[in-house]
Amino acid sequence: MSIGPSSSSNPSDASSDEPVPDQATPHSERQSPSDDTDGSKGQEGQVEGQVNHAFDPDALKPSSEGPEIPLVTLRNAGTVEQRLHDVIAFVSEKMAERGSASEAEEHAAQLVTAELKAMGLTPQQQNFLGLTSAYAPYILATGLALLSLFLFWHLRDAQAMALAALLLLGVVIAALFYELTLRDNPLRWWLSPEYSQNVSVRFPSVSGMGAAPAASPSKLNVPILITTHLDTHRTPWFFSSSTGLRFFRLMLPLGLISLVALWVLYGVGFVTSLEALRWIALVPGAFVLLIFALLIQAARSPFSPGANDNASGIAAGLELAAQLAQSPLQHHEVHLVFTGGGEAGGSGADAFMREHLHVREHVLAGATRPIHLVINRIAGPGTQPTMLQSETLLQLAASDTGLLQLAQQVQAAHPELQAQTRSVGATYSELSLGVRHGLRTLAFTALPASNAADDASVPHWHQLSDTLANCDIDVAARTTALIWGVLQAIDLTDAADGVGVDLVKPAPEVR
Repeated sequence: MSIGPSSSSNPSDASSDEPVPDQATPHSERQSPSDDTDGSKGQEGQVEGQVNHAFDPDALKPSSEGPEIPLVTLRNAGTVEQRLHDVIAFVSEKMAERGSASEAEEHAAQLVTAELKAMGLTPQQQNFLGLTSAYAPYILATGLALLSLFLFWHLRDAQAMALAALLLLGVVIAALFYELTLRDNPLRWWLSPEYSQNVSVRFPSVSGMGAAPAASPSKLNVPILITTHLDTHRTPWFFSSSTGLRFFRLMLPLGLISLVALWVLYGVGFVTSLEALRWIALVPGAFVLLIFALLIQAARSPFSPGANDNASGIAAGLELAAQLAQSPLQHHEVHLVFTGGGEAGGSGADAFMREHLHVREHVLAGATRPIHLVINRIAGPGTQPTMLQSETLLQLAASDTGLLQLAQQVQAAHPELQAQTRSVGATYSELSLGVRHGLRTLAFTALPASNAADDASVPHWHQLSDTLANCDIDVAARTTALIWGVLQAIDLTDAADGVGVDLVKPAPEVR
């Protein structure tokens, strides 16, 4: 099995697998799919009629208040810590409002492209349509739920209105299930997507250097996909404190329960036409209204500078790119992808996997499933390098058992990395996308040392204070070393179909 161009002709994809020009050409001005009536492409993979944002070198230079770091020397510092520091500082300060499918996210993609080119690599750009806000589908869902309550209270032809409310809320609940499992659904269809981009680079294995990817690889040359997202989250009120976060996490299940309670009341109301049910419905309706207000506030809040989440992941990705350019793996090709839309349903990772991975077909053909490593917020203060055992939004997404055991073996051989294994709840990352696409996935992050299995709180997470001053560069460096060690360990072992990797050989030295 290989990662490579597919024959997909989806007209909503603006570009796929076309080399980024020498002067990093940014992707298009954001449009809805309706603006691209025929799916035609202009020069350099751009959809006709789109407006390009020119790459502005001055926008990528530090202000006069600090030392000037020209773009070509951004990563020329002598140590890993200094290189990580410089990238995190540059991205979080100069491209702070990196909302999904935003111009600042585009500039971050251009910065990554320029840095990869400076290493002598040939990055590829994939444009795709994605959401601009993680909150938009939920705002739409709760708004429609409130509309259903209004219909239920309509006194004329109460039975017909109850049926209309029942059907409307039924569609909303079904769509919410798909949204909470990061799948396409009607809520997304009714929103206007805009263009975002992925930047990817391929590192052939030494054994396959210069050769075309194998159509049905052995267990040794199974491809490895590494993803880390470019964009930042907004700064809702409920992320401003641990109390607010606990309150919001409590409200989420109560909101879902309230929607189901309303749907049941509508059904009973349709059958019985009892007027008292309208008054009873106001109780769950009040919970839905409160959640609607919280979501509106979240969607209107400013963007986080995103130093830890996820400029640290960008910095680690560039560091791994430099390592792989110098020392490619012997038996595994690696695809490193800097994704857009990571904070809006993981749309960039989803677009790349849809376009380049055909897991089901290859599994049926007896090929080994690809490996997927995720890098997400690895520099939080007071945290430790962390291998995620699982994460849960609505459904459990578990890391591959064999890969997790291998990472733990690397940590056991290198206790100076001070890594831990944790599970988190009420959140998602590109781990969930990899698991849904059938990949053998393992996620790396940095979490506080705690015995609470579902504690995903990180200092300054999704807050305006997520700045360089509140990053621990040493944690980022140790996490990067852990990931490099796991890559080397994978390369030294045989992929075991269905369980990850064979753990016979010793863990490698972490450079």
